[in-house]
Amino acid sequence: MTTDRQLFGANQSIKDLQAKNQREQISSLKSNDFAVIINRLKVDDAAAAKNAILQLRQERRDRRRVLSERLARWMPPLYKKAHIRQLNANLRQRLLTMPKEQGLLLWGASGVGKTHTAMALIRWHITQRNAVQRFTYTELLLKLRACFNGGGNEQAVIKSLMDVPVLFIDDLAAGSLSDYSTMAVLNIIDGRIEQCRPTIITSNLSPESIEQVFGERLGSRLKTFLALKISGQDKRK
Repeated sequence: MTTDRQLFGANQSIKDLQAKNQREQISSLKSNDFAVIINRLKVDDAAAAKNAILQLRQERRDRRRVLSERLARWMPPLYKKAHIRQLNANLRQRLLTMPKEQGLLLWGASGVGKTHTAMALIRWHITQRNAVQRFTYTELLLKLRACFNGGGNEQAVIKSLMDVPVLFIDDLAAGSLSDYSTMAVLNIIDGRIEQCRPTIITSNLSPESIEQVFGERLGSRLKTFLALKISGQDKRK
């Protein structure tokens, strides 16, 4: 006949085994993961610990997949390794401490790393889960002009460019210019400034030259941007 003492001992052995199973399940986790599991675990149950671990790992895989897809979409292969930590300390500090809503103008000679610097910042925004869009200036104009040929609604396209949290316009002022080009860029930047959404622009032209090319109105808007000259050797040679 089983005594109360024996039943108590058997029950304690089961609890000890459950505790051992839990320790084995979480022994491979990093310290921060361990804290997450402990906070989630409400009962002394090995199955609950295992399920919590599996859920955490699945969430991590999902986040990595989404991040990978967003990087692949907006980071061209040439710049896929661009990273904020590659920038010099002073430049990195200026970029990471500027007001979130402020625009950024990176200007300088061809090949000195303006686009690489901008793409490093774009990667940072993506890892911070900020939605981004990137277009060269020429691509942007082609996107707008396609509306004239039944390729979409111009106002809807402009509004979408105003609304995206982070917009990168690469190589401003490249190619031929027109009153339409000036007005399109002005409307987009105006709308983004009003909504406190940052715009990143690269250009071979200085702020003064951009004002001469595009006019005083656009030049005035760009004075609200953080303008940084990127110097150095032509890395394309």
